[in-house]
Amino acid sequence: MGLTFSTLFQQLFGKKQMRILMVGLDAAGKTTILYKLKLGEIVTTIPTIGFNVETVEYKNISFTVWDVGGQDKIRPLWRHYFQNTQGLIFVVDSNDRERIGEARDELQRMLSENELQDAILLIFANKQDLPNAMNAAEITDKLGLHSLRNRNWYIQATCATNGDGLCEGLDWLANQLKNLRMETWPVEVIQAYNRSKFSRDETKKYELIVYKPIESVLQDGPQCGIVALAMAMNIHSCNTTVENIFEKAKELLYTIQGELFDARVIPNLCQQFNLKAALHQWTNITDLIECLKSNYICLVPYDTDANHEPCLKKGHRAHWLLVHGYLKELTSSSNDYDLVLVRHGRSKNLGAFSLLDLFQSNKQLIEADPKRRLESNYCVPQNGSLRETLCNLFITI
Repeated sequence: MGLTFSTLFQQLFGKKQMRILMVGLDAAGKTTILYKLKLGEIVTTIPTIGFNVETVEYKNISFTVWDVGGQDKIRPLWRHYFQNTQGLIFVVDSNDRERIGEARDELQRMLSENELQDAILLIFANKQDLPNAMNAAEITDKLGLHSLRNRNWYIQATCATNGDGLCEGLDWLANQLKNLRMETWPVEVIQAYNRSKFSRDETKKYELIVYKPIESVLQDGPQCGIVALAMAMNIHSCNTTVENIFEKAKELLYTIQGELFDARVIPNLCQQFNLKAALHQWTNITDLIECLKSNYICLVPYDTDANHEPCLKKGHRAHWLLVHGYLKELTSSSNDYDLVLVRHGRSKNLGAFSLLDLFQSNKQLIEADPKRRLESNYCVPQNGSLRETLCNLFITI
């Protein structure tokens, strides 16, 4: 088919361990499906006594499918595989009209188990290539799926031997598991993601890797750096105010009106309030990620557009924000689609920004706005260059 199902798993589920239980009556096609998913090809199978388990590994990702034998004598053993199951795939032989009632009874019995009460249900109506196969609508009726309450379910017509329908079913399952993950996010993170343009791309799936709640502080005048620093200090219980930080920065000749055009002075400014901070070179996009994963929050200068999002057109509008969360995009092996959760002094709302855009806009901080250079009431480098003071730099706190 040009794309193995092993590769498909990597694209759909990303860096998250998923436990999927696949059951059904004997001869429904479970093992054929399993090895079609694993190898992308058909293998000769015999009735499964016990179980088959296959894990698709990629980097630190594992997607585990348990294929449990369906013969009547070993069905009581199914319950031993229920614990921690996030997704349930029930495979039906669409051509076996005589045993569809038996399949319904086993499915209903299984769904009544407490350990599966939250499991997402995917029905594979298999063997659709056979001439007398029941279609998905008929199987839905025969299995009593419409009578299910408080159960997220979907039925997909499939043919395991050629792979028809497997992609569609797994795509649905992936989206449901994505939504399941999002339900565990803090409300403000969900709202920030939903407000962002990135939520409109349904092909992208995100995992919340790290997040530290921080209360917003709004700036008055050109105090974005000091306000971002104040938010960082609040989370560390420094018991100070924007005004206190501003006065100390003026005393040290770091600012005039609250502007901060030199990241190199911030560690010393933090030290005045008994807070440890460190200056970092931002050479690779992953530098910031590693710091976030190490439990730091990051103060980042960047070139901003009119909406205070990263500008990629050299806008001459240097701004500061605080990065205190990270959403990893799961369908790509690169970090180009990752998001960071940010706060800055021009909005009371948590923001979700592209990490790549933030990285690139930081690199645009080469020179200060020419108008600012001519004004004596701003503490701007004499030559107007920001290459050594803001570009490729960020602060960890």
